[in-house]
Amino acid sequence: MEIIVNGESRELTTEGIDTFKELMDRIESDLVVYPDVVTRIFLNEEELDEGQEIGFGNSRLDDIVSLALETANSLALTYQSLSDAQDYLPQLSEIFENSAKLIRGGNLQEGLYDASQALDVIAAFSQILDSIRTAFQLDFSQVTIDEINLLDKLNKLNRYANEVLEATKDENWTLFADLIEYELSPLLYEWMAVIPELVKLLPEPENSEPGKVEG
Repeated sequence: MEIIVNGESRELTTEGIDTFKELMDRIESDLVVYPDVVTRIFLNEEELDEGQEIGFGNSRLDDIVSLALETANSLALTYQSLSDAQDYLPQLSEIFENSAKLIRGGNLQEGLYDASQALDVIAAFSQILDSIRTAFQLDFSQVTIDEINLLDKLNKLNRYANEVLEATKDENWTLFADLIEYELSPLLYEWMAVIPELVKLLPEPENSEPGKVEG
């Protein structure tokens, strides 16, 4: 079995390894050096998504002909994710406001479609924040920016997102429109405002310019 990391063939002892998951654990332990993380996996020349990676977890090593990985600096990825968020958060806010107007105007299908796309991005943003808390051991409950506790702000984001889902289940479109326009939309601007301060709490990635994410 050939193992390639970032285009370079690497040697790895597979003694005591029986499954694909065990192999990935060994690779991440022995070949991927912090702060790098695995970003893409090609098993037998086919790229795996997250679901497939889990599904192949119990596959035997005999089924693996080649395994190629790409890695990236986790700190740089975090910086880039937060920088991207500053671009798309105000756009999402506008989408929510427009979607609410469409729904109230009777164009339910288009309004719900646009809002659902924006909500998917909000869910991804929330996951980024959770990963930051875990990866850098940041206790959001102890962080206050502009007199607002970050954990409270994150909980508020998740709470409103869940209330929107409940409104969807109940087909309460008036409540749905109110939540995305009057609760979620302004909250996104609040998050956009605190991102530069959040960045200051993170270690700087190597070969990066301080202050890359600006307010």
